[in-house]
Amino acid sequence: SVRQQCGQIFMQFLIEYPIGKQRLEDHLKQMILNMKYEYEEGRLSAIGLVGALINKLPTPMLEEHTQLFFLPLVLQLVNDDSKKCREAVAGSIGNLLKRLSFDTVQALYEYVIRWSSGSGLDALPLRRTSSQVFGIFVESRPDFVKRGSVAEDLVDLLQVSLTPSKDNPIEWELPYFTLICLEKIQNHFPSTLISKNDLWMCIVKSLIHPHAWVKQASSRILSEHMINLSPNSLIRPKKGPLKSFL
Repeated sequence: SVRQQCGQIFMQFLIEYPIGKQRLEDHLKQMILNMKYEYEEGRLSAIGLVGALINKLPTPMLEEHTQLFFLPLVLQLVNDDSKKCREAVAGSIGNLLKRLSFDTVQALYEYVIRWSSGSGLDALPLRRTSSQVFGIFVESRPDFVKRGSVAEDLVDLLQVSLTPSKDNPIEWELPYFTLICLEKIQNHFPSTLISKNDLWMCIVKSLIHPHAWVKQASSRILSEHMINLSPNSLIRPKKGPLKSFL
């Protein structure tokens, strides 16, 4: 389409034409601002252009402007009411993380850790956001998540988010996004969850949550766990760790 051709020409201009740093940043900010366009089709086009630029920018330039991309994309992921736009934004965030160095990914991950550390009703939006973004980290940078104790620490953090809130017992988004992230961890690092008995109890309790999506997500995790069990794994070993919480 004409829109796609214009986007490709503009992207080529940004990458190849020698423009000053400030002018480049101004153009990038305008591209990111276009993701807030009123209509879904326009937002999808803007998100697609930002995603294409993330894939094409030289790595040093992308590293330099990481903050310019990451935070607006996360905000768009959380606030956009279109499923297509949210999926496109999640893909762009994942591609961004794939291209960044370990140190830069670590810095972004620490941002998300801070978002998840709040408490009370006022902190819920940031905690929901952190659970969504953690899932993107798991899928796009498993090499980072499996490094050191990152996966173990993340599971412990998610367990806190899955514990029912006394302030808002019918809250569903935080446990739902937490379960989705745990499902991704189960797919990539199943051994990380095996010995977490308290976490499994939280997952089991989620089966009776009032919201259907929470029930479905928890049932998928439990089903996947049971499918991969052998009868012998249900026998308590004399030595070594248990292979199931059952």
